[in-house]
Amino acid sequence: MKFKNLAFILLLPLLACQNHNHGDHEATASVVLNNGQRWEANPETTQGIEQMQMLLNAFDPADTDPDHYQQLHAGLTARFQDIFKQCTMTGEAHEQLHHYLLPVNTLLGKMDNATIAENQETIHALIDQLNQYKTYFQ
Repeated sequence: MKFKNLAFILLLPLLACQNHNHGDHEATASVVLNNGQRWEANPETTQGIEQMQMLLNAFDPADTDPDHYQQLHAGLTARFQDIFKQCTMTGEAHEQLHHYLLPVNTLLGKMDNATIAENQETIHALIDQLNQYKTYFQ
């Protein structure tokens, strides 16, 4: 069951936004600004990122209960999936969003079957990545 969930999460960027043509995504591609300006994101994307941030901010990083980490992972994954389900972005802004979200997807995948210490490390990395959203998108 957990393998099935992990496989879904890892394949999500390929399945996401099915109405858009993605071409080839490079795993190493990084987000760039729009001629020095932030990209316009749809409100649902911004809300999804903010909801993920709220979940992480409400979580006690000193928590050692594996069930709590599973619940956090499930909540973050649900918000992440919602971002893709509600995707209306197109063009280069859409491509840049995917460059931004690929590391989030990777980090969420790391939380499945991880130790408490690994999850704590991943949570810090997720917080850092999500905090970069406003650097690139408005």
